[in-house]
Amino acid sequence: MDDHASGHVDAFAKRFVVFQDLLRSRFGDAVYRSWMYDLAILDASSDVVTLTTESPVIADRLNQQYRHGMLKIWNAGVAPVKAMSIKTRARLGPSAARARAKTNAASPSGRGFFDPLAASPGAGAAAVGDEPSGQVGSRIDPKARLENFAVDNTNRTAYLAIERALRSKSLGGVVYLHGPSGCGKTHMMCGLANEWRVLRPDDPIAYFSYADFRDEVAPAARANKLQAVHRRLFACEALLIDDVHLLDGCRRTQEEILVLIDVFRAAGKHLIISGGVDPEGLKAKGLNERLADRLAGGLPLVIQPAGDNLRIEILSKQRAASDAQCILGDDILEFVARHFRRSIREAIGAMNQLLLEYGQEARHISFEEARASLRPRLKTGAEAVTLEDLLAEAATAFGLTVEELVGRAQPQRIVRGRHAFNMIGRDRMGVSFPRLAGVLKRDHTTIMSSYDRAHAIHDRDADFREKVAAIRNNLGV
Repeated sequence: MDDHASGHVDAFAKRFVVFQDLLRSRFGDAVYRSWMYDLAILDASSDVVTLTTESPVIADRLNQQYRHGMLKIWNAGVAPVKAMSIKTRARLGPSAARARAKTNAASPSGRGFFDPLAASPGAGAAAVGDEPSGQVGSRIDPKARLENFAVDNTNRTAYLAIERALRSKSLGGVVYLHGPSGCGKTHMMCGLANEWRVLRPDDPIAYFSYADFRDEVAPAARANKLQAVHRRLFACEALLIDDVHLLDGCRRTQEEILVLIDVFRAAGKHLIISGGVDPEGLKAKGLNERLADRLAGGLPLVIQPAGDNLRIEILSKQRAASDAQCILGDDILEFVARHFRRSIREAIGAMNQLLLEYGQEARHISFEEARASLRPRLKTGAEAVTLEDLLAEAATAFGLTVEELVGRAQPQRIVRGRHAFNMIGRDRMGVSFPRLAGVLKRDHTTIMSSYDRAHAIHDRDADFREKVAAIRNNLGV
């Protein structure tokens, strides 16, 4: 840089703080903190001003989306120039360090001339890849492995996306895994993180629960220190954020996820987010509509609740991995799988109870012992079953629709479905006749007659008994 250009830098450096204040005012705090926080001036003349940033992703974004507006602000607030250039510091010539030092020295109180290279993770901050000694993000369950994740049609597509992320160097978008609690989203994400550290130890990865991500972002936003958070997160090759649907009300944290989506997509890095509902459900919960749209426009993949066969497979893996001395037979696993259906966590919790209670006994545990041990849990599960659940199961067992059950038609197969509904609702769920009548849209005397008729048929008809048993078994009552 010649003396004339150096003089321009000196002159403009003193007004750079004003320029940054104008940027913040024009584009807003969120954009400024995400994309303009580390700008510095390298060179200036009457023709062109050259600004620098640490990140090539940020430089590309500024050049593509904001440079024209930034040039207008420079011309109005600093001095007329014909053009503006934004470069990354890694691409600069040998004079870059001297120019940066000169502009930093000119800054009043150091404001507005943050030097990210001097404060990089290698200069004292904990790097993302330093886990566990310098962990960034949440603790990753070491027991969660992709190799012990059970796969079937309810989760196969999501699992394939996770495997692709593990083996591909670039993704270029966001994967959004969504499904109800207990369907395996967290296991899948932690499994990816554990396998990643084995196969790609030089590529940093971080996993965040929604609470830890919120606690990372919110204090930094209040203290105007988001640039440090960005530096750590942007350094990741893969970033995993769990349970985003629980961030309703956390506006600033949601905005930061939007920033991450843009940055990771532009850089071809992996960003995998999970939630309990689909993108439209996020909007219904009050989350940022732009965030929901970005997730919908990425790769949204549903994980459905596990069916009986998948729950049995998961419990089999759990049994095989246990060091308990007791032996639990397949009949016990099937019983647990079919009676604890609200989530796989519930089924695993029941399994863990048996392993804890009988784990030190080197013998086969009988089916009757297991069922007696789990009876308090079964009672809680039965209380959670609704009449709507019962109605749906009765319809399925008798090959009907719910509309047929509550309708006025009287074919025998429909009437018997109503009989089964009333019998189970009264005997196993303790529901009053008037409440049963309300569901079936009948008067309670009709329900009482149906109940008596159900017991008579149950005593003599094996097919009816089998259907009633199937309904009770499926509902866990």
